[in-house]
Amino acid sequence: MNKKTAITCFFFLLSFIFSHVYAGQGNIRFQRIASEQGLSQETILSSYQDLDGFMWFGTQAGLNRYDGYQFKVFSHSSRNPNSLSSDWIYTINEASDGQLWLGTMDGINIYDKSTQTFTHIKHDPTLSSSLSQNNVRVLFKDSSNNMWVGTHGGLNRYNSKTGEFSKFYSEASQNKQGFDKVSGIVEDSKGFIWASTDGNGLYKLDPSSGEIILSFAQVKEKVGFVSPNIRSLFLDSKQRLWIGAAGDGLSVINLQNLSSEKKLELNWQPEKFAGLVISHIYEDNVGAIWIGTEVGLYRYDSQANTFQSIIHEADNIYSLSTNQISYLYQDNGGVFWVGTFNGLNKWNTSTAKFDHLRVTSDLTTSLSDNFIHGFYDGGNEHLWIATFDGLNLLNTNNGEVKKFLHDSSDINSLRTDKVMALFARNPDELWIGYRDKGLSLLNRKTGQFTHYVNDPNDPTSIGANGVTSIKQAKDGKLWIGVFGGGINLFDPATNEFVRYTHKPDDNQSISGNRVLSVFEDSVGLLWLGTLGSGISIFDPTTTNSIRLMNEDNVFSSLGSNVILAIHEDSKKNIWVGTQGSGLNKLAAEDRFSGNFNFERIVREEGLPSNAVYGIVEDSEGFLWISTNRGITKYNPDTKQLLNYDSSHGLQGNEFNSGAYYKAKDGKLYFGGTNGVTAFYPEDISPNSHVPPVVLTKFQKLNEVVSIDSLTPESNNIQISHKDYLIAFEFAGLDYASPSNNRYKYKLEGFDEEWIEAADVRKATYTNLPSGNYVFRVKASNNDGIWNDKGAVVALTVLPAPWYSWWAYLIYGLISLAVLYRIYRSCVNKLLEEANYRKKLESEVESRTVELSSANEQLLNASITDQLTGLNNRRYLNSIVEQRCSAVLREFEREAKTGKSNSESGPRLFFLMFDLDGFKPINDAYGHGSGDKVIVQVGEVLKSVCRKSDTVIRWGGDEFLVMGRVEESTEVEILAERLRSKIAANGFDIDLKQKMYLSCSIGYSLFPFSHHYPNALSWEQVHLLADKALYKSKGAGRNKWTGILQSVQKPPANVMGTLTQNIEKVIKDGHVTIKQNT
Repeated sequence: MNKKTAITCFFFLLSFIFSHVYAGQGNIRFQRIASEQGLSQETILSSYQDLDGFMWFGTQAGLNRYDGYQFKVFSHSSRNPNSLSSDWIYTINEASDGQLWLGTMDGINIYDKSTQTFTHIKHDPTLSSSLSQNNVRVLFKDSSNNMWVGTHGGLNRYNSKTGEFSKFYSEASQNKQGFDKVSGIVEDSKGFIWASTDGNGLYKLDPSSGEIILSFAQVKEKVGFVSPNIRSLFLDSKQRLWIGAAGDGLSVINLQNLSSEKKLELNWQPEKFAGLVISHIYEDNVGAIWIGTEVGLYRYDSQANTFQSIIHEADNIYSLSTNQISYLYQDNGGVFWVGTFNGLNKWNTSTAKFDHLRVTSDLTTSLSDNFIHGFYDGGNEHLWIATFDGLNLLNTNNGEVKKFLHDSSDINSLRTDKVMALFARNPDELWIGYRDKGLSLLNRKTGQFTHYVNDPNDPTSIGANGVTSIKQAKDGKLWIGVFGGGINLFDPATNEFVRYTHKPDDNQSISGNRVLSVFEDSVGLLWLGTLGSGISIFDPTTTNSIRLMNEDNVFSSLGSNVILAIHEDSKKNIWVGTQGSGLNKLAAEDRFSGNFNFERIVREEGLPSNAVYGIVEDSEGFLWISTNRGITKYNPDTKQLLNYDSSHGLQGNEFNSGAYYKAKDGKLYFGGTNGVTAFYPEDISPNSHVPPVVLTKFQKLNEVVSIDSLTPESNNIQISHKDYLIAFEFAGLDYASPSNNRYKYKLEGFDEEWIEAADVRKATYTNLPSGNYVFRVKASNNDGIWNDKGAVVALTVLPAPWYSWWAYLIYGLISLAVLYRIYRSCVNKLLEEANYRKKLESEVESRTVELSSANEQLLNASITDQLTGLNNRRYLNSIVEQRCSAVLREFEREAKTGKSNSESGPRLFFLMFDLDGFKPINDAYGHGSGDKVIVQVGEVLKSVCRKSDTVIRWGGDEFLVMGRVEESTEVEILAERLRSKIAANGFDIDLKQKMYLSCSIGYSLFPFSHHYPNALSWEQVHLLADKALYKSKGAGRNKWTGILQSVQKPPANVMGTLTQNIEKVIKDGHVTIKQNT
C-alpha cells in the first residue's frame, strides 16, 4: 500500500468516526453572553485572560473587560487621544511587563492599567524601524518574551529596549514589502518561527538570522498540498502544526522527529473539512483540539481518534448561539470560551463529567419525557427509565432509547404514561407501577402486558391504584407500596394481594396508608416511608410494625413525617430523606439497641435544601443526595458536603422522589424535572481553581474612583473627613459559576471579624473615624475553594482640619496663653483683695451701720427682679427645698390614712407661664415696649394669684408660680383664670391701640404620684411643667396643660425615666394629661 492510499484509508476511517460521535454531543452546556449582558458588540474577534485573571474580548465595537459579572468597555473617542485608536480589536496579548497589547485596524494599542490610558504605535513611512502597516491581525509572544506582530503588510518583531521593529521578508515579496496579510504566528520546540498568510501560504524562518528556512513553495513541494489562503495556524503540545484555510479545509503537519530543518511531511488532511473556512484552532487543557468553522465547532480527541461536532440547536438554549465561530479560548480555571458572530458562549468544562439525558430532536436518543420518576436495571447494558409520559429503555452503550407508551385502543400497552415504579425478578419481565392505574407486568419475551387494578368489591385486589414502590418478597412474591393502600403482598401465582394497612385501634399496624417509599434493610425488615405519618418498620414475619414519627420539641425524633427516601449504608446506619427536615441519620448502634435517636443534617449544616428526594452510596462510602436544589456529596465521617447544581451540568436543580439508582458498574442516575443526570462518582471532583481576587470599584458617595490605577507601590486610598459614605466592590475571577462564588471581607482597624458578603459584592462603610485601615477581601469559587490571600488595599481617612496635628498645636498654644492669663488674673486679684481687706479693716468701725444697711439692700436686690419687682430664681432656690420637704412629710402622713390620692392631698404646684407672640413686639417696637409688657404681666400675675402663692420671673417672658393646693382642680382654676385674664388684658405700649396677647401655661404637682411620693424631685416636676407648657404651645397656644399622675399604679421603672421618655410614657397611659378645650 502506497502512502497516498494509506492516507485516503485513514481519512475514510476518520470520517466514519466523526459521523458516529456526532450522534451525541455530550453534556457540553454553553451559557450565552451577548449585548444584553453588557458586551459592547456581538462579533468576537479575540479573547485573552491577563495575569490578574480578567477576561478580555475584542470586538468590532471596542474592547471588553469581564470579571464574571459585568463588562467594562473601552472604545475609541476622537476627543480623547488616550483612548483606543480603533474599535476593531483583532488580537490581544500581554507583554512581560504586564501591559496589554492590542492589535487593531489602526495600529497597536498598549493599555497601561495604572493610568487606564492607551499608547498608540503606528506605521511611520519616514522611519524604517516603525511598524510595517497599521492593520494588525496577530500578536504573538515567543519563548524569549519577544512580541511578534503580524499585519496586513508584513511580519514584525518588537525590540522592547529600543522601541523599534525588525521586519522579516519572504522571497514572494516585491521590493521588500514583507509578508502580506499575516494570519498566524507560532514557535516550534526548536525556536523556529512559523508564519502563515492569507494569500501567500506558510513560511518557516530563523528568528536569529531572519533567514527563510522554508518558503511556501518549498512547503507545498514537501507536503503535497497546503492552501495559500490560511486563516488559522496552531501548534499543539505534540508539535503538530494545524493549518486552517479559507475554503480549503484543514491540514496537519507533524513537526516532531524531523531529520533536518528543511524536512517536512503532511500528517493528514481530514476530508470532512474540505471546502470549509477554518476560522480558529485551539488546544484545551486536556489535549483536545478544537476547530472553529462557519458551520459549527469541532472537537478532536487524539487519544480516541474521534471528532465531535457541536452546533447550534434551535430548541436548546444551552447550545451554541450560532454556528459561525470566530475565536476559541480556555481560561486558567478551565472554562472554555467560544467567540462567534453572535456573541460569547461560555462552557464550564466540568459539566462534561455529568451525562444529561433528556427530550431532544433526535428521536433515536430522546427520552419520551423529561419528568423522571424511577430507574431499574434492564440487563445487557440497558436501563429502564420511568417518566411522567411513558416508559423508556435506554441502551447505555450507544444512547438509543426505546419507548413504551399508552395506547387507549390497545389493551396490550401501558395503562397510562404516568409510570412511578419499576421492578424485575428476572431479565424476561418488568413490573410497572402507575401513578393512578395500578400495576402491570410486561413479558419482555412476548411483549404482552398483564394489568392489575383496584376493585373496591374484591379485598384480594391491589389496595389502591397509586403504586410508589415494588420490592422482592419471599417465594417469588412482591411487596407493593401503595399510595392510599398501605403495603401489599402480591402473589403472582394466585394473582392475589394481601393488604397491610393502618388500623387506628392497633398500635402495631403501619402508621399510615399513603406509602411513598419502601426499603428492605439488611435484616429483612421493611422501612415504609409515608406522606404525613412518618416511618413504619414492618416485620414481614410477624406483620407487626414499629412507628417512628416526629415529636414536637424533641430534636432527636424523626425530623419530619413526610418521608421521601430511605437508605441503609455499608455501616448499617439508616439514612432518611425528608420533606422539610433534610437528611436524618439513625446510627447503627442506636438502631440495634432500640434507641431511635436521629441526627439531622439540614440547610444550617450546608445542605442546599431541606427536601431530600434520593440517597445513594458510592463504592467509597460517600452519600450522594438529590434535593430540590441540586445534588450533594456527603462524607459521613467528616460531615463535609459538596453541592452541585445546574451550573455544574446537572439536568436542573429540581429532582424527584424515587428517581435515583446505582448501576452495577457504579454509575449513578438521578432523575428530575428536566431529564436524567448520570455520572461516575470517581470522576466528580470539586473545582480546584483558586480564584484571583480583585477590587473592581471604589465609591465615595456618588463618585466612582478608579481602583485600576493602584499599583503595589502605591496601594493606598486616601479620603477626607467629608467622605462619610464609601464602598468597595470586588470580584473573584473564577468564571465556572460566578453567581455561586462566595466572598468575605474585613476592614482591619474597624471590623473585628470577617464579614460574609451576601448577594451583593460590595462592602459599604459610613462615618469612619480618621486613621489608617487595611481593607481585605477573599473569595472562593463555586465549589468552596478559597483564595485566603485575597486582595488588599490600604485606606487612610484624613482628619478634619480641626483634628489635625497643627490644629492641636494651635489649641495647645492658646490653652497655655489662657492659663497664663488666668494665672496673672488670679495673682492680681489676690493682691487687690489683700489691699481691699486692709482698707476695710481701717474703716470697719466707722461704716458698720452703713454696711449693714447696704447688705440688706443688696440681699433684697439679689432676690428681686429689677424690672417687675417680682421674686427671681435665687429667691425660689432659697425657699423651695424647705417647702417641698414640709409638704412631702404632710403628704406621706395623709397617704397612710388614705387621704392622699391621685386627685387629693397636700401638694405644691409648679406652673410655668409664657407669653405667646412676645418676640415680634421686641422686634417691631423695641425692647422698651417689650419691658412695658413684662411689667404689666407682672401686675396681672399679682392680681390673679393668691397671696400665699410665690410668683417668680423666670427669665424673658417666662414666669413661674408655686403654691400649695389640696385638690388638683385648684390649679386648673388658677391656670384658666390666668389664661383668660391675659387674653382679655390690653397692653399699653404707647400706641394708639392697645396690644392683645395670649399665653401658654403648663403645670405639674409635687409630690407627683401618691404611688411613689419620693420618685420625682421638685426639679423633675418643674421639668414636667415646662414640657406641659410646650404641649400647650404645640396645641395651638392660648392653652393650659397639666401633666399629672395616672390613677393606675405604673411600673416602678417608668418613674425613673419619666422625664426622659415623657412621650412614650404618655402614649403608654402612665401619666394623665389635662388641657383646656
